[in-house]
Amino acid sequence: MSISEVVKDWNIWMYKLLFNNLCVKKHITLYDYNEFERVHNNEFHGDIYEAILRKFQKNVFLKTMPWSTLEDFLNRVTAYQELEKNKNILKFYGITVSDPSKFMLVLEYTNNGSLQKYLKDNFKNLNWNTKLSFAKQIASLIMYLHSKDIIHGSLSSKNIFVHNGNIKLNRLEISKNITEINNLTERLFQPNQYYDPKITKLISSLKHKKSLDIYSLGIILLEIFNGILDNLSQKIDLINYLLFKENIQSGISYELIKLCKDCLQPNETDRPSIQEIVNCLDKIDLKIKQNELISPAKRIKLENSKFCNNIESKDIEYKPMFVPIITRGDEFLFNLFDFFYNTLESQHLDLIKFIIKKYLKEINKNPAMLLYQLIKYPHRIYFTSLIGFLYQYGIGTSVDYQLALEYYLQAINEIIISSNKNSSVFPIEFLIRNNKSSGLILLGNLYLEGRGVKKNIHKAFHLFTKCAEEGSSRALVLIGFCYENNKIIAENKRRRQIFETYLKSAEQGNTTGFCKLGNCYLEGIGTEVDKSKGYNYCLESARRGNIVALHMLGRCYYNGDGVHRDVQKAFEYFMECTKFGFVDGQNDVAICYENGCGIEINKKESLKWYLISAENGKTESQRTLGNYYKDGTVTLRNMIKSIYWFQKAREGKDTYSSGILDEFIDSVDRIDPNS
Repeated sequence: MSISEVVKDWNIWMYKLLFNNLCVKKHITLYDYNEFERVHNNEFHGDIYEAILRKFQKNVFLKTMPWSTLEDFLNRVTAYQELEKNKNILKFYGITVSDPSKFMLVLEYTNNGSLQKYLKDNFKNLNWNTKLSFAKQIASLIMYLHSKDIIHGSLSSKNIFVHNGNIKLNRLEISKNITEINNLTERLFQPNQYYDPKITKLISSLKHKKSLDIYSLGIILLEIFNGILDNLSQKIDLINYLLFKENIQSGISYELIKLCKDCLQPNETDRPSIQEIVNCLDKIDLKIKQNELISPAKRIKLENSKFCNNIESKDIEYKPMFVPIITRGDEFLFNLFDFFYNTLESQHLDLIKFIIKKYLKEINKNPAMLLYQLIKYPHRIYFTSLIGFLYQYGIGTSVDYQLALEYYLQAINEIIISSNKNSSVFPIEFLIRNNKSSGLILLGNLYLEGRGVKKNIHKAFHLFTKCAEEGSSRALVLIGFCYENNKIIAENKRRRQIFETYLKSAEQGNTTGFCKLGNCYLEGIGTEVDKSKGYNYCLESARRGNIVALHMLGRCYYNGDGVHRDVQKAFEYFMECTKFGFVDGQNDVAICYENGCGIEINKKESLKWYLISAENGKTESQRTLGNYYKDGTVTLRNMIKSIYWFQKAREGKDTYSSGILDEFIDSVDRIDPNS
């Protein structure tokens, strides 16, 4: 053997040793290429080979992957391992090397081929549920990637696989991390003021690559629901034709066709986000299920957006739904729902969104990922009130009252357990009851406030009463609130009903009931004024964790109601409830800083808290800011900002601000907008 051959063998040996060592460090299984048999090209993918892993007699895919260095290749593999935790991404088994320059991934085999092939072979036999399942799986998978700032970049029905009716994604080696793209382009083109504007436009486009996946998804959705077409112009013509027809013969809903068209908008900024797409598909799915659940004679036409305004709770006739038992693996969602339900039971409704957001932040849970997890959860029927709540308040998504209402309707549906309840780790009846109770309360609150539906206090009262009859002391508090807003009943009778309802809720141990009862004694609503009782009931509510009660205790100390006046304690209580986003507490903290109550006068801090409170919708703070900017006593005089905040306060029905604005309008010619 020549010296050159010895050196070559030595280099190959060292190369393998280094590679093996790197694989061990990164916990990657390395297969000898000789362990595979019947290796042959896949019919539809030139860079994928089908093979059998001899040791286990298991079909696998061998996929070539571009690389520049060993470290680069293994880093790509590690990134793939992180992504393949998602069940819709091909499982990663390990790597193999066919020759020193050809590295291959060993991946899960799919028995139905590509989605394109599957649709061509089976389209006529696919039912609506299967097609919708494919669409939702793909959209949810893209949402998963985008939540990790990963773009695919070349989605098509060719590189999406089908395995036992489930979607499997391939070709992740061309995925790019958006942060890496941004950093790369900024390094390449700084300082950018010296470059042609076309370069700047190019960099900007690189930072919005998610829209590429959205466009591709639009094509894929159209293929799923209408079949494979030869070219894009055919697809566009089909979309326009289906949108034009009043009655769609193919069975594709109008919303779905419109969604496809929106995804294919030429201007990428006009395309929907992946979250909006998932929401839309979920809506369509829910509408189908609702139509199946509601009796045909009294079916609610979910396609008509006006149904929210016309729906009568007595018209809702659900068939029983059978659901499986949950197990220990569901512990996180069980605990989360338990926290949500307890918060709903113990706090005023307008504070719960702040508490939930704070809780998710504390446990380091991404709200969008939580919503994704709940939507994908096979037994989500247990948590539909929570999902509806997230949609109602835009937690992890955009605000969607329509979808919130539909989930609340799901929550109040009758559920029958389909297996032995003793096999469950968690008390299923407890989950079902609390989910239904939460759904009734939140659905009633939509009608009470007129959010997404026409305001209807009678429908709200009916739902709260139904919930109270099933044992909810929290619903009693909301019945009392309905009495507060019912101006038809004679004043004395109405005030007595308010007091008795809150008293009954408190007697049943409801935390919010104690707070409301305390307010009745403080204000003399339906009973004689008793400041001492009012203070003590608020104290009991605060001890049980009610945030509004904390604020009321602050007011008691501030005014000396039922307790010795102590403005320092008042300030401490006000500051404590601001931690949970309570807007009245924010306003009172501003007042304390302004006047030196319990804290040194600090105009800067006062202005800061007034701004926080005003931005959260507190009319009193908005009016104060209007005066601040009008007079220029605390901050620089600015008539434009003054008018802005007075206008905000007027929208909140503030008569003082309305009068100030009328004066501005009368003297508009004398106002210098630059003053």
